[in-house]
Amino acid sequence: MKTKVLLYSLLFFLLLSCNNSRKSKESSSLQITSISIPENLNISTPIDSLFSEIKLLPLETKQGYEIADIFHFIVYDSLIIINDDRKRLLIFNNNGKLIRQIGRQGEGPGEYLSLRDFYVNDQKEIEILDFKKIERYTLDGQHISTSRFDLLDKYECNPSNFCAAPSGGYFLWGGTLGIKDASPKRSMLYRVNSSIQITEGYFPITHPAGGALYRFSTYKNLILIEPIFGDYYIYQIDSLGKVSPRYQYDFGKKKYHGKLDFSKNMSPDEINQINESVIQMINFQETDQWLHVDFGFKGKVYSSFYCKEKAKTYLTNANAIQKNPEEFCFWWARQTYKNTLINPVEASWICEELNRLSPQAIKKWKLEAYRDIKEDDNPVLVFYKFK
Repeated sequence: MKTKVLLYSLLFFLLLSCNNSRKSKESSSLQITSISIPENLNISTPIDSLFSEIKLLPLETKQGYEIADIFHFIVYDSLIIINDDRKRLLIFNNNGKLIRQIGRQGEGPGEYLSLRDFYVNDQKEIEILDFKKIERYTLDGQHISTSRFDLLDKYECNPSNFCAAPSGGYFLWGGTLGIKDASPKRSMLYRVNSSIQITEGYFPITHPAGGALYRFSTYKNLILIEPIFGDYYIYQIDSLGKVSPRYQYDFGKKKYHGKLDFSKNMSPDEINQINESVIQMINFQETDQWLHVDFGFKGKVYSSFYCKEKAKTYLTNANAIQKNPEEFCFWWARQTYKNTLINPVEASWICEELNRLSPQAIKKWKLEAYRDIKEDDNPVLVFYKFK
C-alpha cells in the first residue's frame, strides 16, 4: 500500500500542463479567499478530529463486471454512477448492488468509442462525452440522441472532460491532448453553444504538454475547476457562465517561483527546484463547512482541510497515518455528498487497513462488518463524514 501511495504522488510531477495567463484574476471587484498551507507539513491532524463517522460501501463483485479502477464517479440521488477502467458506465444503488450498465462500447448507433466523461443533466439524462460526439441516455439505459462535433482541425481541441454551461451548451476541457505546437490562439478550456461551436476560450496554451487529471467538481450552483500545472488558484464557473478564480492556495516557500518550460532539457538545478516545490494540486472538493485538496511534496501525498468557520488549515499524510494502528487512513477524496468526502479504494487496500488497525480502532469506527471483504473484490467507496 505504501508503494502505491508513493507512486500516486509521483503523478503530480508526471502529468504536466502549463499556462501563464489567467482571465479576470486582476479584477478589483473579485473577492478571492486565500488559504495558507502550514510551513511544517509533518504535523498530521488526527482523523477523529476531522471526521465523526467513516463508512465503507463495497461495490458488488459480479462475474463479467469486475472493476480494477474507477476513473470518475458521482452520487446522484440514491444512485452511484461509475466510469471504470474498461470504459463502462455502471450504475449501483446506495447499497452497492449493481443495477445496470449504460450503453456499450462500439461503433454502432447509440454506442460510444471512448467514454471520456459523463454527468447527469437537469432533465435527469446521462450525457457521455465520446470522441467527437456526445451521447445521451435515460437513467434506465435507453439511448436518446447523438450530437456530433469536430473541433480538431481548427482548434486541435480533443476534450477529455466536460460539463453543462449554465445558459446552454457546454464547457469542454481540451487540455493539450493532441496539440503539436503551442499557440495563444488555442486554449485548455472552451465554452461551446448548443450546436457545439466554440464561443470563447480560457487558459491559453503556452506549451504542448498536458495532463489528464479530472477537472470539474460542483458546489451548489457553481462548477469548480481544478488548477492546471503550476497554478495555485481554484477557479469557478458561476450561474451566469463567468469563469473566475475563487480560492488561492499559499504554499509559502514551497511555491514554485521559476518559469516552467518543458520545451528544453532542464538543468539539474531546475529539476531540483521543481522537486523542492509544490507544483500541483488535485482532488479539490468543497462542502458547506470545508475545503479539501491533495498535493504532493518530496514524494509524499498530503491532504489539506480548510475549515471555513475557523479559517484554519489542517493537514494529514497517509504515510504518517499508516504508522499509527489507532487511525484509519485517509488517502484522498474524489467526490463529495453533502458534508461527506468520498473516495474509491481498492479492496486489497481495505483488507490491509483492517489488518493494520488495532481492535480498539476497528470497534471505534464500527468496521467489524467489513472483515469479509476479499482482496480481489471490486473497489470499496469510503465515506468520511466531517464533524
